[in-house]
Amino acid sequence: MEDEKKIPDVLYRYSAFSENAISSLTNKTVWFANPRSFNDPFDCRFSILESSPKSFKMPAKLGAEIMVEKFNAYKKGEEYDSSKEYRYKLEKALTEIGVLCLSSSNDNMLMWSHYADKQKGFCLGFRMIGNDKFKVRPVDYEGKYIEFKIEDFADKLDRYIKDVIFNKASDWTYEGEYRIVIEIPDGDDSKRNVVWRHFMALDSIYFGYKMPEHHRDVINNLFKSDSSIKIIEMEQVPGQLQVKPKDCKSLKLE
Repeated sequence: MEDEKKIPDVLYRYSAFSENAISSLTNKTVWFANPRSFNDPFDCRFSILESSPKSFKMPAKLGAEIMVEKFNAYKKGEEYDSSKEYRYKLEKALTEIGVLCLSSSNDNMLMWSHYADKQKGFCLGFRMIGNDKFKVRPVDYEGKYIEFKIEDFADKLDRYIKDVIFNKASDWTYEGEYRIVIEIPDGDDSKRNVVWRHFMALDSIYFGYKMPEHHRDVINNLFKSDSSIKIIEMEQVPGQLQVKPKDCKSLKLE
Protein backbone atom coordinates (compact mmCIF):
# COMPACT_ATOMS: atom_id res chain seq x y z
CA MET A 1 0.00 0.00 0.00
CA GLU A 2 1.24 3.49 -0.77
CA ASP A 3 1.44 5.26 2.58
CA GLU A 4 3.28 8.11 0.88
CA LYS A 5 0.34 8.85 -1.42
CA LYS A 6 -0.48 12.55 -1.22
CA ILE A 7 -3.48 13.17 1.02
CA PRO A 8 -6.04 15.57 -0.52
CA ASP A 9 -6.42 18.88 1.31
CA VAL A 10 -10.15 18.23 1.74
CA LEU A 11 -11.81 14.86 2.29
CA TYR A 12 -15.54 14.17 2.29
CA ARG A 13 -18.07 12.31 4.40
CA TYR A 14 -21.55 11.53 3.07
CA SER A 15 -24.50 11.31 5.44
CA ALA A 16 -28.24 10.83 5.53
CA PHE A 17 -30.25 13.49 7.34
CA SER A 18 -31.16 12.00 10.72
CA GLU A 19 -31.41 12.86 14.39
CA ASN A 20 -27.96 11.34 15.01
CA ALA A 21 -26.45 13.23 12.09
CA ILE A 22 -27.80 16.57 13.31
CA SER A 23 -26.63 15.79 16.84
CA SER A 24 -23.12 15.18 15.48
CA LEU A 25 -23.19 18.45 13.55
CA THR A 26 -24.39 20.32 16.62
CA ASN A 27 -21.69 18.80 18.82
CA LYS A 28 -19.09 18.90 16.01
CA THR A 29 -18.26 15.22 16.33
CA VAL A 30 -17.67 12.31 13.96
CA TRP A 31 -18.27 8.61 14.59
CA PHE A 32 -15.34 6.17 14.58
CA ALA A 33 -17.07 2.92 13.65
CA ASN A 34 -16.45 -0.63 14.77
CA PRO A 35 -15.00 -2.42 11.69
CA ARG A 36 -17.49 -5.24 12.20
CA SER A 37 -20.33 -2.80 11.48
CA PHE A 38 -19.15 -2.06 7.92
CA ASN A 39 -21.52 -2.73 5.03
CA ASP A 40 -18.89 -4.80 3.19
CA PRO A 41 -18.86 -8.25 4.86
CA PHE A 42 -15.29 -8.83 3.62
CA ASP A 43 -13.91 -5.56 5.01
CA CYS A 44 -11.21 -6.12 7.68
CA ARG A 45 -11.34 -9.92 7.28
CA PHE A 46 -8.36 -12.23 7.50
CA SER A 47 -7.33 -15.88 7.69
CA ILE A 48 -4.77 -17.56 9.90
CA LEU A 49 -2.97 -20.20 7.87
CA GLU A 50 -2.88 -23.65 9.40
CA SER A 51 0.53 -24.37 10.85
CA SER A 52 1.96 -26.07 13.90
CA PRO A 53 5.12 -24.23 14.87
CA LYS A 54 7.14 -25.60 17.77
CA SER A 55 7.26 -22.09 19.18
CA PHE A 56 6.23 -18.63 18.12
CA LYS A 57 6.41 -15.08 19.40
CA MET A 58 3.25 -13.12 20.15
CA PRO A 59 2.69 -9.37 20.41
CA ALA A 60 2.95 -8.50 24.10
CA LYS A 61 -0.56 -7.05 24.34
CA LEU A 62 -2.10 -10.29 23.09
CA GLY A 63 0.52 -12.73 24.26
CA ALA A 64 0.16 -12.18 28.00
CA GLU A 65 -3.60 -12.71 27.89
CA ILE A 66 -3.32 -15.87 25.82
CA MET A 67 -0.62 -17.33 28.03
CA VAL A 68 -2.77 -16.81 31.13
CA GLU A 69 -5.71 -18.52 29.42
CA LYS A 70 -3.44 -21.34 28.30
CA PHE A 71 -2.23 -21.88 31.87
CA ASN A 72 -5.80 -21.89 33.19
CA ALA A 73 -6.88 -24.33 30.48
CA TYR A 74 -4.12 -26.75 31.44
CA LYS A 75 -5.13 -26.52 35.10
CA LYS A 76 -8.67 -27.49 34.14
CA GLY A 77 -7.45 -30.29 31.88
CA GLU A 78 -8.90 -28.63 28.77
CA GLU A 79 -7.34 -28.77 25.33
CA TYR A 80 -5.81 -25.46 24.25
CA ASP A 81 -6.12 -24.52 20.59
CA SER A 82 -3.60 -21.71 20.00
CA SER A 83 -4.85 -20.90 16.50
CA LYS A 84 -8.44 -20.56 17.69
CA GLU A 85 -7.47 -18.45 20.70
CA TYR A 86 -5.20 -16.31 18.57
CA ARG A 87 -8.01 -15.55 16.13
CA TYR A 88 -10.34 -14.72 19.00
CA LYS A 89 -7.86 -12.21 20.40
CA LEU A 90 -7.31 -10.58 17.02
CA GLU A 91 -11.05 -10.33 16.40
CA LYS A 92 -11.42 -8.75 19.83
CA ALA A 93 -8.63 -6.30 19.04
CA LEU A 94 -10.53 -5.18 15.93
CA THR A 95 -13.55 -4.27 18.05
CA GLU A 96 -11.29 -2.05 20.14
CA ILE A 97 -10.44 0.33 17.31
CA GLY A 98 -12.54 2.99 15.63
CA VAL A 99 -12.42 3.78 11.92
CA LEU A 100 -13.48 7.04 10.30
CA CYS A 101 -14.13 6.58 6.57
CA LEU A 102 -13.73 9.54 4.24
CA SER A 103 -13.79 9.99 0.47
CA SER A 104 -11.76 12.01 -2.02
CA SER A 105 -14.90 12.86 -4.00
CA ASN A 106 -17.97 15.02 -3.32
CA ASP A 107 -19.85 14.28 -6.55
CA ASN A 108 -19.92 10.49 -6.81
CA MET A 109 -23.41 9.32 -7.76
CA LEU A 110 -23.07 5.94 -6.03
CA MET A 111 -21.84 7.55 -2.82
CA TRP A 112 -24.72 10.02 -2.83
CA SER A 113 -27.15 7.15 -3.31
CA HIS A 114 -25.65 4.65 -0.86
CA TYR A 115 -24.57 6.91 2.00
CA ALA A 116 -26.67 10.08 1.63
CA ASP A 117 -30.18 8.64 1.37
CA LYS A 118 -30.50 8.73 -2.41
CA GLN A 119 -29.37 12.36 -2.74
CA LYS A 120 -31.67 13.52 0.07
CA GLY A 121 -28.82 13.82 2.57
CA PHE A 122 -25.65 15.89 2.64
CA CYS A 123 -21.88 15.69 2.32
CA LEU A 124 -19.34 17.30 4.65
CA GLY A 125 -15.98 18.52 3.41
CA PHE A 126 -13.22 18.38 6.03
CA ARG A 127 -9.84 20.07 5.74
CA MET A 128 -7.12 17.93 7.30
CA ILE A 129 -5.00 19.86 9.81
CA GLY A 130 -2.53 17.12 10.76
CA ASN A 131 -2.28 15.11 13.94
CA ASP A 132 -0.12 12.04 14.46
CA LYS A 133 -2.79 10.38 16.59
CA PHE A 134 -5.33 10.83 13.79
CA LYS A 135 -3.19 9.89 10.81
CA VAL A 136 -4.97 9.72 7.45
CA ARG A 137 -4.13 6.77 5.19
CA PRO A 138 -5.48 5.74 1.79
CA VAL A 139 -7.32 2.48 1.28
CA ASP A 140 -5.67 -0.05 -1.03
CA TYR A 141 -8.01 -1.65 -3.56
CA GLU A 142 -5.71 -4.53 -4.43
CA GLY A 143 -8.46 -6.80 -3.14
CA LYS A 144 -6.17 -9.42 -1.61
CA TYR A 145 -7.55 -11.63 1.12
CA ILE A 146 -5.17 -11.29 4.05
CA GLU A 147 -3.58 -14.52 5.24
CA PHE A 148 -0.74 -14.95 7.68
CA LYS A 149 1.07 -17.56 9.71
CA ILE A 150 0.94 -17.36 13.48
CA GLU A 151 4.71 -17.62 13.78
CA ASP A 152 5.20 -14.60 11.48
CA PHE A 153 2.64 -12.31 13.05
CA ALA A 154 4.64 -10.78 15.93
CA ASP A 155 7.50 -9.65 13.69
CA LYS A 156 5.14 -8.28 11.04
CA LEU A 157 2.37 -6.98 13.29
CA ASP A 158 2.22 -3.44 11.88
CA ARG A 159 2.15 -4.64 8.30
CA TYR A 160 -0.55 -7.22 8.92
CA ILE A 161 -2.79 -4.83 10.85
CA LYS A 162 -2.35 -2.22 8.12
CA ASP A 163 -3.20 -4.78 5.44
CA VAL A 164 -6.33 -5.89 7.29
CA ILE A 165 -7.71 -2.40 7.98
CA PHE A 166 -6.66 -0.58 4.80
CA ASN A 167 -7.42 -3.21 2.17
CA LYS A 168 -10.67 -3.62 0.19
CA ALA A 169 -11.94 -5.38 -2.91
CA SER A 170 -11.40 -3.56 -6.22
CA ASP A 171 -15.19 -3.22 -6.66
CA TRP A 172 -15.06 -0.41 -4.05
CA THR A 173 -12.50 1.69 -5.94
CA TYR A 174 -15.14 4.29 -6.82
CA GLU A 175 -15.25 5.38 -3.17
CA GLY A 176 -11.71 6.78 -3.27
CA GLU A 177 -11.57 6.05 0.45
CA TYR A 178 -9.22 7.31 3.14
CA ARG A 179 -9.33 6.13 6.74
CA ILE A 180 -8.36 7.39 10.16
CA VAL A 181 -7.98 4.71 12.83
CA ILE A 182 -7.86 5.28 16.59
CA GLU A 183 -7.95 3.06 19.67
CA ILE A 184 -11.29 2.64 21.46
CA PRO A 185 -10.49 1.36 24.97
CA ASP A 186 -12.48 -1.82 25.72
CA GLY A 187 -14.50 -1.22 22.55
CA ASP A 188 -16.63 1.27 24.51
CA ASP A 189 -19.15 2.73 22.05
CA SER A 190 -19.59 5.82 24.20
CA LYS A 191 -16.04 6.79 23.16
CA ARG A 192 -16.60 6.50 19.43
CA ASN A 193 -17.96 10.04 19.00
CA VAL A 194 -14.88 12.27 18.72
CA VAL A 195 -14.74 16.06 18.43
CA TRP A 196 -13.37 16.77 14.95
CA ARG A 197 -11.43 19.96 15.78
CA HIS A 198 -8.60 17.79 17.16
CA PHE A 199 -7.58 16.72 13.67
CA MET A 200 -9.67 18.41 10.96
CA ALA A 201 -11.78 21.50 10.28
CA LEU A 202 -15.19 21.65 8.64
CA ASP A 203 -14.63 23.37 5.30
CA SER A 204 -17.90 22.90 3.42
CA ILE A 205 -21.36 21.34 3.43
CA TYR A 206 -23.03 20.08 0.25
CA PHE A 207 -26.80 19.67 0.11
CA GLY A 208 -28.01 16.65 -1.85
CA TYR A 209 -29.77 17.23 -5.15
CA LYS A 210 -33.07 16.02 -3.63
CA MET A 211 -32.62 17.28 -0.07
CA PRO A 212 -35.91 18.69 1.30
CA GLU A 213 -35.96 22.44 1.88
CA HIS A 214 -36.80 22.16 5.59
CA HIS A 215 -33.78 19.90 6.13
CA ARG A 216 -31.57 22.46 4.39
CA ASP A 217 -32.95 25.13 6.71
CA VAL A 218 -31.97 23.09 9.79
CA ILE A 219 -28.34 22.83 8.70
CA ASN A 220 -28.23 26.41 7.44
CA ASN A 221 -29.39 27.64 10.83
CA LEU A 222 -26.72 25.62 12.61
CA PHE A 223 -23.89 27.29 10.69
CA LYS A 224 -25.28 30.67 9.61
CA SER A 225 -22.97 32.54 11.99
CA ASP A 226 -19.81 30.82 10.73
CA SER A 227 -18.66 32.51 7.54
CA SER A 228 -15.69 30.16 7.17
CA ILE A 229 -17.92 27.22 6.17
CA LYS A 230 -19.18 27.10 2.60
CA ILE A 231 -22.69 25.72 2.11
CA ILE A 232 -23.32 24.58 -1.44
CA GLU A 233 -26.14 22.85 -3.31
CA MET A 234 -25.60 19.97 -5.68
CA GLU A 235 -27.26 20.18 -9.07
CA GLN A 236 -27.61 17.99 -12.13
CA VAL A 237 -24.99 18.41 -14.82
CA PRO A 238 -27.00 19.58 -17.90
CA GLY A 239 -27.63 16.70 -20.28
CA GLN A 240 -25.81 14.18 -18.07
CA LEU A 241 -26.69 11.58 -15.44
CA GLN A 242 -24.36 13.24 -12.97
CA VAL A 243 -24.38 15.90 -10.24
CA LYS A 244 -21.96 18.71 -9.45
CA PRO A 245 -21.66 21.52 -6.90
CA LYS A 246 -23.47 24.70 -7.93
CA ASP A 247 -21.25 27.59 -8.90
CA CYS A 248 -22.05 29.78 -5.94
CA LYS A 249 -20.18 30.97 -2.87
CA SER A 250 -22.75 30.29 -0.21
CA LEU A 251 -26.41 29.61 0.42
CA LYS A 252 -26.46 30.68 4.05
CA LEU A 253 -29.42 32.45 5.55
CA GLU A 254 -28.88 36.05 6.59
